[in-house]
Amino acid sequence: MSNNMMNPTDFSFYYQTEKYTRDDNFLSNHRLSGEKIQFLTALFGINNNSKIALNDYGKDESQKRTLSRTVYQKTMVEMDRDFGLLTIIDSLNESYTQVLNKKAFLKNTNGERYIELPNVSTFYQYFLGGIEYVDVLLCQ
Repeated sequence: MSNNMMNPTDFSFYYQTEKYTRDDNFLSNHRLSGEKIQFLTALFGINNNSKIALNDYGKDESQKRTLSRTVYQKTMVEMDRDFGLLTIIDSLNESYTQVLNKKAFLKNTNGERYIELPNVSTFYQYFLGGIEYVDVLLCQ
């Protein structure tokens, strides 16, 4: 793998999985891609200042949902943009240069864990936080 390419992994979570699956199915049926659904959900999270920690909530396998790394691999330019944008918005009180150079567009080219990169972690925390808000909107 090239030094400037992200090495993604699957992202598994246990938070609001039933709601996310229902919303993902609905939005997919209306021709939204996986990347767009994830970005929309993360935008709802940041808009509502809802950031959920990336932990496993007890690892109840019946509630597990996995977002495949292939979504990233198929839309890496868009996902890198999404990770960066959410990180920039989340870091408005920090130095713009520091955020751009040390957070927003990092890649795990030196063996860092994908989900622990600040930009990826920030994105998925807001993604989890947005699930409830997307579900409320779609269920009205």
